[in-house]
Amino acid sequence: AGSKLVDIKSFDGVKYVAEDGSWLMIRGSGTEPILRVYAESKSMKKARELISIGVKFTKIVYF
Repeated sequence: AGSKLVDIKSFDGVKYVAEDGSWLMIRGSGTEPILRVYAESKSMKKARELISIGVKFTKIVYF
């Protein structure tokens, strides 16, 4: 969502970390057959954009 991707971590899911410190994580639930999407950013707007990207990604990959 506008920042350069600087790292991808694959422990306990897949976490995409951006240059500005924001991140998006997609992981399977440990108790239900669902995927969970998490994000963190300095602004609520960007966090929501990241969540939207994560949800779209899961629909492309899994449906």
